[in-house]
Amino acid sequence: IEYIEEPLADPTLLDEFYQQTGMPIALDETLPETDFTTLSLPNGIVALILKPSVLGGIEKTMQFATYAQNSGIKAVISSAFQSGIGLAAAANLAACMNQQDVPAGLDTYKWLAEDVLAERFTTKDGCVDAEEAYENGKNVRLDLVKLVE
Repeated sequence: IEYIEEPLADPTLLDEFYQQTGMPIALDETLPETDFTTLSLPNGIVALILKPSVLGGIEKTMQFATYAQNSGIKAVISSAFQSGIGLAAAANLAACMNQQDVPAGLDTYKWLAEDVLAERFTTKDGCVDAEEAYENGKNVRLDLVKLVE
């Protein structure tokens, strides 16, 4: 097991959890409420799971990613249940980070029956062609988009 994501509801107990189990930990759900400039990582943290749509956008995601890389831990780009547009952006963000040994968590799309993209977001053998995802991400089915005034 490479790491376990957020094993406890109370993040203040993560250091104790790691001391007792030796199990490497990844932070995920606690990150949106975290100020990365004051973040002090407990022992055993080996990765940050970064969901741009949950963290508040690409800029904050990149700040966390830079922090992770400067701290010697993995920055894993992941997603909540998003349309192909959001996944295309996440795939390109992961590609820009150039961490070939860090898989991105972008496999939620298969659960969507329909999407606003003209061509569905695709993976091949667990990989995403970032350039293709970017191009396909620009082709939206306007018949499915409702403008709200």
